[in-house]
Amino acid sequence: MKQKVLIAGGTGNVGKRLCEWLSPNYDVAILSRSHKEDPRIRTYQWNVKDGQIDDKAFENTKYVINLCGAHILSQRWSSDRKEEIIESRIQPAQVLRKYLMKNRHQVEAYISASAIGIYDTTKGEDQTEESPAGSGFLADVCMAWEKEAAMFSDLSIRQVSIRIGFVLSNTQGNAFHSLAQSVKYFVGAAVGNGKQMISWIHIDDLCRLFEFALKSDDLNGAINATAPNPVSLNKLISSVAEETKRSLWLPNIPKFILQTILGERADLLLQSISVLPKRALQKQFAFSYPTVDIAVKDLLN
Repeated sequence: MKQKVLIAGGTGNVGKRLCEWLSPNYDVAILSRSHKEDPRIRTYQWNVKDGQIDDKAFENTKYVINLCGAHILSQRWSSDRKEEIIESRIQPAQVLRKYLMKNRHQVEAYISASAIGIYDTTKGEDQTEESPAGSGFLADVCMAWEKEAAMFSDLSIRQVSIRIGFVLSNTQGNAFHSLAQSVKYFVGAAVGNGKQMISWIHIDDLCRLFEFALKSDDLNGAINATAPNPVSLNKLISSVAEETKRSLWLPNIPKFILQTILGERADLLLQSISVLPKRALQKQFAFSYPTVDIAVKDLLN
């Protein structure tokens, strides 16, 4: 009998791919605000605002994966939007935890998304799970996110926070897909000086790491979801150009233009951060796409 995995936030780019990835070996179901989702995946309703969850969702559920969170780049960071970004990560976890506190269940592990935005981007050195948290809005978001996730341990539920890097996926709407399309149509260009380090991961390695977290009974706490070989933005773009046989002729987009357009959000594209998957490697996790050239070749072919 397949073990049941309940996924909150299973309709986003990562969530959809993760459902596909886990379905052959697990009984996968998702929590959604409506039943109008993928007919191939069993869907249970929940209402985060009202704290309501379909009781049937947790029947025979062994694992819970929480991917909930408002998109970071989609809107300007007004004070209201910042609050929404934080609450969209905190409230779903609170609803799930309160339900498990009050009801009988068989959940053994809670796997939560987090992000490498937790790290200090000013030090210019490799970051691992042992590195201290940074400061600023993104670090605050991630710390609050992980603090809420850690509280599942109080319920004797194993808890893992997966700190996700820049996800390489060919799904429409993914940032890498947009970058690849711009290079394909000869309008690709780096932002800033292009030397900023990108800590990336192929989406299938990310899904494999989530599955690895499900199966590893001795894995607790934070784990970095980044490939072992971070690259500069210039290298990432040149790898795409080489694979698509396109030339790069546009100058880099100046920092001040990006800041004018995006405001505070520009930091996401301009910051340099090199994050290494120390714990994953220590646990003998093997990346299928350890270098960016291998990852890009797979996604663009």
